[in-house]
Amino acid sequence: MKVLLICSILGEGTGSYFHRQESNLGGWISGIINGMKNYSDVELSYAVFEPGKGNEIENHPINNMEYYLITYKDQVVIKEFFAEHVFDIVHLFGAEHDYIKAIAPYLPMERTLVYIQGLASEYAWHFDANIDQYHQKQNPLFKEYLRMNENILRRKGSTELEVFREARFVTGRTDWDEAFLYKIHYKGKYYHLDETLRDIFYTSPKWNYESMRPHTIFVSQTNYPIKAAHMIAEIVKILKGYYPDVRCSIAGLDLMTSQSAATKLGVSYASYIRKLIKEYGIEDNMKYIGKKSGEELAEILRTSNAFLLASSIENSPNSLQEAMMLGVPSVTSYVGGVGNIVTSQDQAVVYPFTDPMQAAFQIGRIFNERAFAEKLSVNAIKRMEYLADQKRNAETLHEIYLDMYKEINGDHKV
Repeated sequence: MKVLLICSILGEGTGSYFHRQESNLGGWISGIINGMKNYSDVELSYAVFEPGKGNEIENHPINNMEYYLITYKDQVVIKEFFAEHVFDIVHLFGAEHDYIKAIAPYLPMERTLVYIQGLASEYAWHFDANIDQYHQKQNPLFKEYLRMNENILRRKGSTELEVFREARFVTGRTDWDEAFLYKIHYKGKYYHLDETLRDIFYTSPKWNYESMRPHTIFVSQTNYPIKAAHMIAEIVKILKGYYPDVRCSIAGLDLMTSQSAATKLGVSYASYIRKLIKEYGIEDNMKYIGKKSGEELAEILRTSNAFLLASSIENSPNSLQEAMMLGVPSVTSYVGGVGNIVTSQDQAVVYPFTDPMQAAFQIGRIFNERAFAEKLSVNAIKRMEYLADQKRNAETLHEIYLDMYKEINGDHKV
């Protein structure tokens, strides 16, 4: 059974073959690839499509898999790729990316499994992340900038909706993403598949109270309003009143060093967050630390006092699962599919996204109450050892592939 994985990124250990910058995102991809290595009846390949100045198909064998980078100026090379490379199953990771519009006409939808990642059409409704709730005096041009970016997300969502309505097979992770399919009256087949994390989060030492740095918080990224840096600023401002040394470290894109035209004009989200941090006097308490590898993230998480996810919407956030797998006491907004990860307040503390006061209070409890922090740690690990079990999730995906193959080909053997 030949399976093509289509993703938006070249992950760690592959980008250099194509002279491209590698991404530390997409941990679920490596988890799936590693899980399928135990099944001799599955032959995986991997493809990334990116717009460029010319048309080219480049391929390299990496770790016993064929990797393709398809650079397209127009759709001719995309048509050529799918005509010359025929797979039993195409596994598409996310329908919200820019390149989807280009490849959608050539995807063999009768053999394609669409994996729900984010949902642009739904995320657009949450894009401004309640900025007006706490911060009502904004530059009108900043508000217009937000609306412009929200509309970009909505345009992506329109293509995404077309793909899901045409898809014969879809897989997701949460009640929230399955509810999305219910909303759009999806007629195909839905498979539930829990997430497998990057290897480092299974092999890394766990969090423990003795080795963490007191009054430290880790956030995985805040590069656009949905990730709610403005709400995090509210939380840090409250905490600073009790813990002057509190430090919130944020990985990913550094909003403090953004050089975009909109930032230089003072109308971007980055410029807004800079202004807010200065206004609140938390320059020493809320720090951006840049992009980090999986190994670096694991080390930072292990030594943090708490993990915070403050998003206005999420499906099944990897960052929260990685933190919980290491046993980091976690506080998360209760949005989207978070309820499928955190099923008890003993595993992680949830709070309404619009209530940063509650988030600050619960983080303060983790800072103050060792027994509470350690209880969260132990139960988080137990929860993730089931939810992110590599063997169980690989078995589930293998069963999905077999079921699809049977539906596509009848009773013919793989």
